[in-house]
Amino acid sequence: YVLFPVNLTLFIRALNLLNTDVYIDSYKVEMQQNGQWIELTRVHTTEGLVYNAYPTESHKTILESLQAAIPMDFSQYGFDEQLLRMGQLAPGKQVRGWAMFEYPPSLPKVTGKELMRITMVDTKGDSGTYIYDRQSDRASSRNRILPELMHASGKPVDISMNEIKRQSDLIH
Repeated sequence: YVLFPVNLTLFIRALNLLNTDVYIDSYKVEMQQNGQWIELTRVHTTEGLVYNAYPTESHKTILESLQAAIPMDFSQYGFDEQLLRMGQLAPGKQVRGWAMFEYPPSLPKVTGKELMRITMVDTKGDSGTYIYDRQSDRASSRNRILPELMHASGKPVDISMNEIKRQSDLIH
């Protein structure tokens, strides 16, 4: 097994505002830094197991976190899984779920306040873009993260002996 660390997990919701069915072909997420949009590398959750190995009060180091990683179930609320399952998006219908991304090595220091740009492209080549202002959202309770839609799927597992790679290293 190979581990791919994730820097960002977003809960994405796409709503079809058109009068016809839409088939989402692709999507990307970019982060703005120094006036430039930098594309993040998508880490696909449909092709492997997902573990939460984020440091906590009881597992403070990376090694301790990897030794007590919690398997996560993305089958119901993973954005990629939803796109595969739904196929077409009927008028007025939505698809929503968690998507994971890796910051490219060239990305300077991230503050957590950067603008995010999400672009979706349908099978006809039409696209839609949404700018997400993380800084103003932090002050609002209107768009709080939905932790109840991220489910653990088993007991902690030791994944510390697995090789760690960047998803972006495999793409090139």
